[in-house]
Amino acid sequence: MIGSFLVVAAIVSFYFENFAKFQMFEEVFERVIGSASAFRAGVFEHYQNSKDINFSEKIRKSKSLTTFFTYSDGFLKRYKEEIEEHIKKGGSIKFYFIADNAPIIEMMKKSGWNQESISANYAYLKNFANEHDQNENVQVIFCDAVPRYSAVVFDHEMYIIEQTNSKGQRAVPAMKIDGGGYLAEFYRDDLKRLEG
Repeated sequence: MIGSFLVVAAIVSFYFENFAKFQMFEEVFERVIGSASAFRAGVFEHYQNSKDINFSEKIRKSKSLTTFFTYSDGFLKRYKEEIEEHIKKGGSIKFYFIADNAPIIEMMKKSGWNQESISANYAYLKNFANEHDQNENVQVIFCDAVPRYSAVVFDHEMYIIEQTNSKGQRAVPAMKIDGGGYLAEFYRDDLKRLEG
């Protein structure tokens, strides 16, 4: 009798830990947020202005850091101290940028984007790449692509930052994504393909 009870209790416990708990969280999320699909996709939070996000602690605590920006040096400048600390601790870094001779950059210049600003950004990025050229844990990859988003990726989560199609700077929204959701898998694969 006791043995049967223990077996049933173990099966119920196993089912709850592996299936029911996830379903329960999904149902709660759906009632609170209104969409279980966002939960399955891995969307955690949304920010009206991406500049409100402070990545300092995440850079310090994460073992890996990957970013994609068109040509902006803002992230490297804003978090210079944290990035250097991350590198000294042996953390891996992979920074993707559009190559300065890529057709999309030439098109942006012809369309009226500030050429001096673009050149100054690339000078900073290339200087950073040269400084860390001998460190096998640091990769700065210049690629040819049409940028549709910016990204900051840590061990278990990522932030996708929107980009504008129109000229000029303005506040842009961002979303925080769980590293295990299908959106994260899509963005990771998309970034990886930039190397090919």
